[in-house]
Amino acid sequence: QEINNLLHFDAAGLKSSHLMEFENEFNEDLMEKRFNQIILEMMQFEIVSKEEYQSLINIIKEHTESLLWVGQFDQFLEILKVIELNIALYRFDAINSEIIQYYHSPEFIVTLIDSFRILGRQKRKEVSMICEYYDKKIIPYLMDALAEADSLIIRRFLMELIKQFGEKVIPEALRRLADDRWFVKRNMLYILVETD
Repeated sequence: QEINNLLHFDAAGLKSSHLMEFENEFNEDLMEKRFNQIILEMMQFEIVSKEEYQSLINIIKEHTESLLWVGQFDQFLEILKVIELNIALYRFDAINSEIIQYYHSPEFIVTLIDSFRILGRQKRKEVSMICEYYDKKIIPYLMDALAEADSLIIRRFLMELIKQFGEKVIPEALRRLADDRWFVKRNMLYILVETD
């Protein structure tokens, strides 16, 4: 009789705030975000030794790609801010220089752009801020992605990102006018027109 009662019970009305809170506790995105925030807070502690800091950097480095592939670009921005802050404070110079070099490496930037193509349109503001952080350095990678993009929607999104750089895109756009592919020439002419 108890089993029958359970089978016929309508639980739709039980979506209480307590259950929703419980659901949030085990939400994977929230757990990732909390984990990342804890590591970043620890990286700012004065009492952290060089070895501990290196260990935290290793965790962040391993964690970064998964953040990008779930679209947590705001968390990646936080990572960059904390590292840049520690550089400004002259804390663990060699470790911070190494991680910044990694985040500025061509391999990493290509991975970053790939994640933009897949999830960037849902997080335009954060993606735009990341582009602002990288400044002119990211322009050639955005142009490469634009040349390879099959989807009109993705091309428009990449165009928006590129146009935000204004006159800074001109040298790269002029250089790419020599590309044999007609659609690359078309895109470069469009970018040049947009920048007057």
